Amino acid sequence: MKRITITFLATLASSLVNAAEYPNLDTIEIGKAFPHPRADAFPDLNRPTTQYKVPNYGSTKDIFSEYQVVILNEVKKVVIVSAEASFATDKACEDNKKKLKSIIQARFPGFNEREGKELNLRGIRSAYVKDDVNTFYTLNCMRKYGPFAILDYHIRGKKEDKELNAAWKTFFSKKR
Repeated sequence: MKRITITFLATLASSLVNAAEYPNLDTIEIGKAFPHPRADAFPDLNRPTTQYKVPNYGSTKDIFSEYQVVILNEVKKVVIVSAEASFATDKACEDNKKKLKSIIQARFPGFNEREGKELNLRGIRSAYVKDDVNTFYTLNCMRKYGPFAILDYHIRGKKEDKELNAAWKTFFSKKR
């Protein structure tokens, strides 16, 4: 019993250290540096962005075990944060979407859903926005990878999307 208790406490302590090391999905800010000591340790030097997955320890960890960040290499700032989870049924996806939406609304109060076309956001069907705020987010349940429902969540910035598009345009216009 003593051995089990010691093993449990050691495991718990190591998970607390790991959790403190990684910023959680609830706190990442668009347009800011990724707050991790090794955030720019392995940049993708062949592209304008670096992307990586991050373990999620925040209030959304029961929905998303990990999330992905996209860093614009030129300025070393977060331009996109995204997370996905798959569910066996549409109902399970919608239930988790409601749970996530209540968490998100606390972080982004006053945001309302609007059509992507109305907002001039290419490729985005709808987004939650607040007119005087740069950040916007998308939240959808969909079927895009076979028979399972996918909960898809993105946090982006209007200004950062323009910078990202310009960086990719420059990248693709260079002769290789």
